Amino acid sequence: MSGEILFDYIRVMKEVFLPLNKQRMDIILSEAALIDHAHKIPDYLIDLVNHVSELNAMMKRWETITDARHAMSFVDNNADTPKERYAAFYPSCEFPTELNRELEKKHAHLIYQKNTLLDAWNQKEKRD
Repeated sequence: MSGEILFDYIRVMKEVFLPLNKQRMDIILSEAALIDHAHKIPDYLIDLVNHVSELNAMMKRWETITDARHAMSFVDNNADTPKERYAAFYPSCEFPTELNRELEKKHAHLIYQKNTLLDAWNQKEKRD
């Protein structure tokens, strides 16, 4: 991977992914009381908070990177695997891939509940 690619990666992470994920984390933290999962916050939400927190800390280290050559100085060329080589650029707490799937399921269930309630309301209105 070249320094230019790493520098672009840092920019995209800072300008696109971190703001989106911070919004998600803020919603989770501010609305946690509304989560009904037998009084336990699902692991995928905790994993997102951990991922964003670690990524935010990584971003602080990246603030010193001013160009592609400097980005390459964060690469560990003596590491055995690509994951170890580029560890400074990837959080160890990975983004929870099941998050979107679970949110889609929850959203579909809420829509179903809403429609069921509306149907019941409409039936009651017709009777009255």
